[in-house]
Amino acid sequence: IVVLLLLWVGLFGTRVRHEAGHALWRSARRSLRELLPAILWVLIIFCTSVSASSFSAFHCRRFIVDGSRRSREFLHASLDIECEANNAHYELRALAYAVIVIWPIGCLVGLAALFVAIRKTVLSRTPDKWSRASLVLTADFKAEFYWWEWLELLRRLLLTGFVLAIPESVAFLRLVVALFVSILFLIA
Repeated sequence: IVVLLLLWVGLFGTRVRHEAGHALWRSARRSLRELLPAILWVLIIFCTSVSASSFSAFHCRRFIVDGSRRSREFLHASLDIECEANNAHYELRALAYAVIVIWPIGCLVGLAALFVAIRKTVLSRTPDKWSRASLVLTADFKAEFYWWEWLELLRRLLLTGFVLAIPESVAFLRLVVALFVSILFLIA
């Protein structure tokens, strides 16, 4: 999806000054608007699972070695990678940071931008083409709470992804943060 959106922006994002360019721009916007419900469904369904895979680069497991009190940590997803001990783990973490910025944070920022763009039409109950295309996310909620799907995605990302960034050595902190997030969303 990200590749398709980048391709769309690359091909159609720059406006050409002559008449054919304007028609091409309008056509590209129309096709994006028609694809928006499918893009939003895929984004909502896969954002959490793909993000959890990205955050697994931070989930290390501690093992006691040689029957002594000495321990070593290995990546939970791939036990052949020792955490904090070799370049493979550092490279994997760098890649994970990049994917986290692009995918979960990008999903949140993109949805926030969409919700800001459709705010007036949703609250005034005068739908335009973009707010109708976004009904996949807003139809189940009262107009005042049209943004709730964004908060739900944030909650899911916090509980399934960002909590894994907390080291296992302070596992109790993971539980406290997850409990705090859950209670916060329960009372909100």
